[in-house]
Amino acid sequence: MKPMLQSLKLGQKVWATVEEVLVQNEIIVNFQGELLRVSNQTFRSLRPGQRIQLAVTTVAPLGFQLMESRKRERRHMVDFSI
Repeated sequence: MKPMLQSLKLGQKVWATVEEVLVQNEIIVNFQGELLRVSNQTFRSLRPGQRIQLAVTTVAPLGFQLMESRKRERRHMVDFSI
């Protein structure tokens, strides 16, 4: 795992950009210049260029929740496959 990914802390919030939407629930995101394949378990439609905020839920293995910026914040699981 890359040192930058190893330095993430539980509860930390980070931003990533959707680079490519693959089949069904697979997307490629750009996180600080690193391209990561992500399994989107939210079934929320994401599009290339969209910025998403993620909260670190586990560090080993690395897991995130998708944060939504609405008055009523909902959290969804996003599983990073690294």
